[in-house]
Amino acid sequence: MSIKVVLTADNHLNNYYAKMSPVRLEARRAIIRKAFQQTIEFSLERQVDLFLHAGDLFDMPEPRNTELIFVAKEFQRLLKENIQIFLIGGTHDVPKTRTFAKEGIPQRIFHEVEQAHLLYETTQIQTIKTKIKNLDVSVGGLSYNPKLIKEDDPLSNLTFPTIGDINILLLHYGIENHMPRDVNEPLLRYATLSQLLGVNYVFVGHQHKTEVFEIGNKQVIIPGATERMSFGEMSHSTGFYYLELNKGGMETLEYIKIEPQPMNEFKISLTTFPSSGDPTPYIIERLSQVCHPDSILKCSLIGTINRELFHTLRPYEILQFGSNHNFHFDLDTKELIIEDETIKTVSMGSISPKDEINLVAELMSEEAKEEEKRLIQEAKNLIFSSL
Repeated sequence: MSIKVVLTADNHLNNYYAKMSPVRLEARRAIIRKAFQQTIEFSLERQVDLFLHAGDLFDMPEPRNTELIFVAKEFQRLLKENIQIFLIGGTHDVPKTRTFAKEGIPQRIFHEVEQAHLLYETTQIQTIKTKIKNLDVSVGGLSYNPKLIKEDDPLSNLTFPTIGDINILLLHYGIENHMPRDVNEPLLRYATLSQLLGVNYVFVGHQHKTEVFEIGNKQVIIPGATERMSFGEMSHSTGFYYLELNKGGMETLEYIKIEPQPMNEFKISLTTFPSSGDPTPYIIERLSQVCHPDSILKCSLIGTINRELFHTLRPYEILQFGSNHNFHFDLDTKELIIEDETIKTVSMGSISPKDEINLVAELMSEEAKEEEKRLIQEAKNLIFSSL
């Protein structure tokens, strides 16, 4: 006799991208919602008993109604099939305002209308015991605590209060030796986890890369994210886990992959480009080889160039080409160095604000009505007058 479980985390619904046009941002958010929806579809297909979420369902503690309504409808589909839902708050869900952290977790709305169990405590492990297929299943959780500092151990002096046949703990912190050494945040300690009595499974959100390992007699599973959120995650798989658990242990562990939106970072070196040439057509030709209408593409111009070559660059044309041939395009010049006879070298810095404003205005105007186009142009002129 075993119970069937879906485990997910780090969906980051309502994610915000400052440089995306409103139309592209809405399309990107729809893609992120679709990734989460695949966890629901799978849960219904496999007729699971538990839907467990280890934090960062949302990307911010005050998501839009669009995302709240979407999640409520998806959770209702699970409830109709008697699938129990357990949630905790993650670093993005929990408000940074320390006084009202627990009360402000957006998942609380699903708890209050009895769609889901939100384990909202941040300083003690909450547990709920439920009977599934004649097994006592105890699900515990600890929501992220914004009051903790780097030196703190989130599980210090905590206990798992209710023991069943199967005991699961949901957490949302990095684990020591599994995060970069320079992170400035509290980490779960190996020693504390191994000494925590009664727990069989530790399901952990926060880290966007999936991992499975053991600490003591506990199975630790990090589901990772369901969609890539940054260029630093391009090598990460995206998805969630399906598990079958019984009183004796884990029968099945299956990673269900989700195909992420294409994301690519492309570097073009100008160090060897002749100073007498025009680098802009060269850059655009190189870009044309990697562009895709569904791709989020970042082009980084790198190397050392002289001032004469720098003045021939036309960043706006590159931005325009990249934006027209990709879902979203970003031009990064932080690694482009300009030779200067008196100051040796200086960094080129960012693309000019006027170029970026021009591009955003163009993208917004593509989807706008005539009156809206006029307002966009007036707003652009007003901004330019203050620069």
